[in-house]
Amino acid sequence: MTQNPPTAETLGSVFEYLFQSSDISMWTISWPPDAFCFVATALQRSSAYTALVGTGKPRLDFKHAQEDREEALEAIGRKWRAAAGKSKLPPPVVRKWLEIVRSNRALPLTALGRRKQVLAALLNILAAADEACAGLGISLTSTDDDEFTRISESQLFPMENGSTLCKRIHPSKARVLPKCHTAQTGLTIRSFSHFLALVATTEISPQWYSFCAETSDHALNLLLVPWPNRIIPKQFRATERHRMTDDVERGAYGMFTFDPVGPLRSDVIRKLVGAAEKTVGRIDGVVIPELGLTPRSVEQISKAVVREDRFLIAGVGQPAQEGTSGENYIRFDVMLPGGEYCATLKQEKHHRWKLDKNQIMQYGIGSILNPQANWWEHIDVKDRCLMLVTLKPWLTVCVLICEDLARPDPLGDLVHSVGPNLLICLLMDGPQLSSRWPGRYATTFADDPGCSVLTLTSAGMANLSRPSSGASAPSGCIALWKDARSGGAKEIILPAGADAVVLSAAVEYCEEWTADGRGDGGNAGHPYLVGQHPIRLDKI
Repeated sequence: MTQNPPTAETLGSVFEYLFQSSDISMWTISWPPDAFCFVATALQRSSAYTALVGTGKPRLDFKHAQEDREEALEAIGRKWRAAAGKSKLPPPVVRKWLEIVRSNRALPLTALGRRKQVLAALLNILAAADEACAGLGISLTSTDDDEFTRISESQLFPMENGSTLCKRIHPSKARVLPKCHTAQTGLTIRSFSHFLALVATTEISPQWYSFCAETSDHALNLLLVPWPNRIIPKQFRATERHRMTDDVERGAYGMFTFDPVGPLRSDVIRKLVGAAEKTVGRIDGVVIPELGLTPRSVEQISKAVVREDRFLIAGVGQPAQEGTSGENYIRFDVMLPGGEYCATLKQEKHHRWKLDKNQIMQYGIGSILNPQANWWEHIDVKDRCLMLVTLKPWLTVCVLICEDLARPDPLGDLVHSVGPNLLICLLMDGPQLSSRWPGRYATTFADDPGCSVLTLTSAGMANLSRPSSGASAPSGCIALWKDARSGGAKEIILPAGADAVVLSAAVEYCEEWTADGRGDGGNAGHPYLVGQHPIRLDKI
């Protein structure tokens, strides 16, 4: 039986895959995020975007009333935005570029890098669509009469398949999200847009929530509560053993869980917030580490903390029992404007904690968990989603749990694509010294795409930890801050006798540039550390 040989992917086949249509028509591609998704996918799959920079790049200029290409694309973007809001066709120049693409629908992606006219048309469509979507999800440019913004933000609200700005492209194939930072190093498809991010992975369901209101606030005060303040080895417990007695066979492993002892009381958190407000004024958010609260206690703490101008980010856990997996997840609670409803957002952990011999010895739990075996956290890995929460025009936050920071798959590409302003990682880990693993991975996200990164562990775990170097004194370093503008990582110390720390960050607006030379007008917000203040209570 004769089989047809495999055929190369073409511009037309990429379009047909995304839109389920072979007709590259103006109407099909009239919605800017859909056009962006198609063009960015073709450029990424072909790697032809590398030919758009450097010697021999195609001529990108075109005739327009504005002589400068950047200004011309901004003007075209505004017209496209207005047209899309009224369900009309894109401006004539966009239709001209699209006609070039349509006439080359049979062009194999492998040959795309050598076709300069097609490359120029694709990049100009991408840039115009990017400019048309400035501020989506972040409220930089939305106005009461901007129908495009209203439709887009309705489209962005998380549904069964997560969030996307696309209308005609199903999220199982690709999606487009708002973007906070443009990578200023390296060269990837992410280098060519300011306001839109292509998300090609389908492993993670991104969930975009915008609670942003216009504000003159230039700073953010976070109350870091490193609870629990004491952890003992007995709180670690084996739940399952496979091929293990007093001896550990080849391939043996175990499952473990963590039992909380003594909840964080709501009256204590109220006192901590009150003391923090006396020190710095308003508190914008309270942050509690991984497994710091139980499902029951988080409800009480949320009621004590959350109000219209204050949110809660907390690590929540439920220990495993015989035959039942435990839980390890994030709660992100935000009061909606008006103060009548509290949104309780939940994100599961994406990777199990693996305790090996070095960690078992580091935490002194070798009499409970056999150091000769690998031990896995007894939780289920399920419902992989990533919450992206916009709180201020300059502040979109995403939160990870421990291993989710260290394991680049499957979250890494999504975080790098969107570039949230602030990445918070809740840990159950040793002291947050810049020389340890959280510092290394925080630096990765700070360098590219430019996130500010905060890691936080509990005082109990920092005190339990004893490094292999032989140092015996516990470290009070409960948190680490790293951003793209301030140089090295900053260690946040919990002084003796202190119960919490207020961390203050301010915003610096910086201009970022795409690889094709477009600036963002200085709209990229970079939170940087401006203060840290210990909070003490007489009794806790």
